[in-house]
Amino acid sequence: MKFSKVIFIIFGAAIIAACTDDAPPKRDFTEVYSPKYARGFDVVCRGTDTLLRIFSPFQGQKQSAREFSLETPARRIVCMSSSHVAYLDRLDAVERVVGVSGVRFLSTPRIDRSKVREVGYDSNLNYELITALRPDVVLLYGITGENSSLSAKLDELGIRYAYLGEHAEVTPLGKSEWLVAMGYLCGLEEKAVAEFGAIAERYEQLRSVAAECVEHPTVMLNAPYQDVWYVPSDDSYMVALVADAGGKYACAGDSSHMSRPIDIETAYTKVMEADVWLNTNQMRSLKELQTAHPRFADTPTVRRGRVYNNVARQNSAGGSDFWESGAVCADVVLSDMIEILHPELLEHELYYYLRLQ
Repeated sequence: MKFSKVIFIIFGAAIIAACTDDAPPKRDFTEVYSPKYARGFDVVCRGTDTLLRIFSPFQGQKQSAREFSLETPARRIVCMSSSHVAYLDRLDAVERVVGVSGVRFLSTPRIDRSKVREVGYDSNLNYELITALRPDVVLLYGITGENSSLSAKLDELGIRYAYLGEHAEVTPLGKSEWLVAMGYLCGLEEKAVAEFGAIAERYEQLRSVAAECVEHPTVMLNAPYQDVWYVPSDDSYMVALVADAGGKYACAGDSSHMSRPIDIETAYTKVMEADVWLNTNQMRSLKELQTAHPRFADTPTVRRGRVYNNVARQNSAGGSDFWESGAVCADVVLSDMIEILHPELLEHELYYYLRLQ
């Protein structure tokens, strides 16, 4: 079924909270696509329009509702996140990207950098260039909230935009399912649904294999950044990935939705207890890790060489494909994690992860 428009509606938590069981909202739409894993969007039909509804694509803040009316399919797109480029690449639609924030950080091999313009960053966006590119839509992201000055400027220029929320998803398949949202934006919904279906099927097969494991290695995540060690909450992407691969999170016990700092003493204890240590910032070797953090040089994970980092596909500018195509390819990311935690289960060569030596 084809429609002439896609309308983006961002629902904030405050709006959702107002819809209680005692006073259910009036249903004047028909469900078109209801995600199985993603929390942040769905697709409905109202009248002659298809509605892509986006539910608060930010972390830790309530957002009021806002609507974006976009012609479909979008054929000229400016992307503020590399993961948006990866979704388009998976749909064989990367040629629709006309502008990117951070072109040199991109890992997508099929993008023609001679035809894609650098539009700048944050408060230093080149609005004159963005206007000249004549985008059908500018795809934005926000961590803790909307960039009101950016939104206001795009409104002033008459440029349509939408905040996507794949980065706020707390499961690997939740992130991947935003491929479907991108498919509806581009008029490629059938391809998107088929591609995501294949990813999800493979992921669930892998998760079933890992679920049979009796042993559950303890996993420590991250490393100090500017003398502060942040760890994710239980309800987070990396913790879900560890669990689906048959692992146990070393810092479990926090149900918030935000990362939290822990002191070095606590971190040291957790690393000492861990069987595997993952995501050590930019470190690519044990020597580099031991030099930067000598206190942890003699911990069991370091001595046994059980330290892995998601930098195997990092380009010369420091861009990480783990956060680019990895947002789409949840099945490949899970294969890496199972290979790390349970190498006896698969015949898989690490793709996004590197074993530090």
